Amino acid sequence: MPGYTADEVNRFDKATIQILKQNAQQDAVKVGNSLFVNFFEAGEVGNLSVDKPLSVIKIEENGRLDIYAADPTLLIEDEINLSVLGKYLLKEGNNVTSIILDDKTKFTFKLDDHQKYFSAVEESQETSEITQETINSNNTDDSPGNSTASTSQENSEDSSTVATNNIVDTNVETSENVVEDTSNNNEVAVEGVQESDSEEEQLIDQTSSEQIAFSQMYLDKYAKMLKNMTDVDISIIDNFNYDHYFTATLSESNKHGLGGRFQTGFNQSLNNHTKIGAFAEYRYNDINQLGLGANARWYDFSSFIRYRHVFDRSAHADYLDLYLGYDKTFTFNQLSIQPRVGVLGSYLLDNKLPDNGKLDNHFAVQTQLSSKFNYHIGGVALYVEPTWKVNLDDSYHLKLNGKEYELNRSRQEWIGKIGVTKNIGNYTFDFSVQTNNHQERKMIATFNYQF
Repeated sequence: MPGYTADEVNRFDKATIQILKQNAQQDAVKVGNSLFVNFFEAGEVGNLSVDKPLSVIKIEENGRLDIYAADPTLLIEDEINLSVLGKYLLKEGNNVTSIILDDKTKFTFKLDDHQKYFSAVEESQETSEITQETINSNNTDDSPGNSTASTSQENSEDSSTVATNNIVDTNVETSENVVEDTSNNNEVAVEGVQESDSEEEQLIDQTSSEQIAFSQMYLDKYAKMLKNMTDVDISIIDNFNYDHYFTATLSESNKHGLGGRFQTGFNQSLNNHTKIGAFAEYRYNDINQLGLGANARWYDFSSFIRYRHVFDRSAHADYLDLYLGYDKTFTFNQLSIQPRVGVLGSYLLDNKLPDNGKLDNHFAVQTQLSSKFNYHIGGVALYVEPTWKVNLDDSYHLKLNGKEYELNRSRQEWIGKIGVTKNIGNYTFDFSVQTNNHQERKMIATFNYQF
């Protein structure tokens, strides 16, 4: 029940429905012999533990254990360790290993298409079944008993396929189909829940809607990665007045951690009012960005065209950027003011996202308005620079696992920046701090060499 506090769910704590956990680490509900858990991080609840964020349904009945696991983040690629209380022997499951450790059983597996189903039986029951098979070894293959066992096995395989396919869609379909399709015993358990009072039926409906919200929360985390891919930097325009330059920047953010940027390039004067040049840059801030471009400056107008490759170990995207802007500096004794207005267009050429996800080709437009106020004193310049960015583009269309989602960038961003600059010959040192309307705070140190 994501979004509810522990106090808010206490009134639903009935004999057939138990709220085991409701906090930032786990959401756990037990219905009869079925345990439903959303692990937001590695942890343990109800004698079930995992070492990675995971959504798990555990069903225990008559010595049989059924596990249904899914990764709503769509990002887990490593092996997962899942442990339960009791000694179990693996009965069904592809590429799953199990080991009994004292009074627990640990299952190790990798997800198939972000999901997994496997079953096991208690060690004592498996021994009993082996004995029964020995007794029945003289029966004919076409006896009614053998025919029934074969049909049961086929139905079991069919039901697990249906359940795991539905896990991809939503957690709502998972909770319904897994319980309905696993076995006859589990169907009886569901019927018992359906015959409960109306308040419990309302709880199930309400929990289903909250599970949709839970899935959306994980989709938002996926969208956060896409936000990093679409983040565009135009600081290269500050170097268009230099003949040759090299700039190194180191930043520390409360949301993105350590980041960096390196820029180098040259500019050639054609006449007193016109310069053209070329540049290369590399930027890291949660994701790598490599850019190559050409630029021009005419009077107080600046422009550039840039090819930009964005990548990490699981995704990449290619962009073509085009910028046009105007800025002019006004000086009043020790005070200088530099207003700037610009428009940046970015066209998404190609991309590949984790799990074969893909964004449609997209043209994004961003306008930027800023003004830098410098006060020169004692050989240093103190400055304040407010910036306003507005995104004018439509939604991004993400295709993932046969479905299409719309992802929207924040419509606008406000940035406030204060800093100090010191020039020593051809070297410039700059230190600043900034914040924005998304509560991101950043410290930035920049070294620039002009030659």
